[in-house]
Amino acid sequence: MRPLSWRPDYLRLFNLSSMVLEQRSFRSETWRAVIAISRMVKQDILRHFGVPAENISVVYNGVELCRFPVERKAGARDSLRHWLGLTPEETLFLYVVSGFARKGARALARAAGRVAARGIPFRLVLVGKGDPGPYLSESGSTHGRLLFIGPRKEDEEYFLGEYAFVFPTLYEPFGSVCLEAMTAGLPVVTTRFSGASDLLSYGESGFVLTDPPDDVALAGRMEWLCRTDLREKMGVASREIAESTSREMNVRETLAVLSEVWRRKKEGETPA
Repeated sequence: MRPLSWRPDYLRLFNLSSMVLEQRSFRSETWRAVIAISRMVKQDILRHFGVPAENISVVYNGVELCRFPVERKAGARDSLRHWLGLTPEETLFLYVVSGFARKGARALARAAGRVAARGIPFRLVLVGKGDPGPYLSESGSTHGRLLFIGPRKEDEEYFLGEYAFVFPTLYEPFGSVCLEAMTAGLPVVTTRFSGASDLLSYGESGFVLTDPPDDVALAGRMEWLCRTDLREKMGVASREIAESTSREMNVRETLAVLSEVWRRKKEGETPA
């Protein structure tokens, strides 16, 4: 993200302390199991800390399905389109983040510019805190297609009212916003550096980009999702996947790991 300053950043006391604490945690002889929130995180732990694979369980984050009732989608979509003053032909894309830079806003702005240059009608709603100026300048002549609306605490209506979700992050251990979008019945475009990409079936419920800064590839996937038939079919598939990734599932699988650790402890096994 910052090629000229990463070396000084690496040497900052906070970063060095964090790395030391991580090393001590994972190389301790007291823990009995590790829970990773995605396969990507599991691979990171294997690569950087040498933890045996059999001692790492992947338990995905869960989502409350009741937050995104699909029967409310039509009403939410009509309200959002009316509020934004959209034409019937425009496809609505959603992007919800807590920080623009690491979550791929630059690539997304450039991709939006490419889609706009092709004359495809769309709007991109960007929810999050940050200065939109640099990204608007990156997007070129999008003619008001990028709508930065700032942070929103209650964002369910945005998920339900949109058509597709884009999240070209540079790195995200999981990315619960992707799962929330899937629960709302949206196809998702993200990158292989988002843990939530584990849940996506390429071309069926979304698209996974190999290279986060590749705005050409991102623009191509956004263009595909401007097709109503493809978008709606993928949205149904996304919801079906999300229904198997509930908050109850997360609790159940976490308890299963803890129960196994407790069983081993009672039987007097040596910590892993």
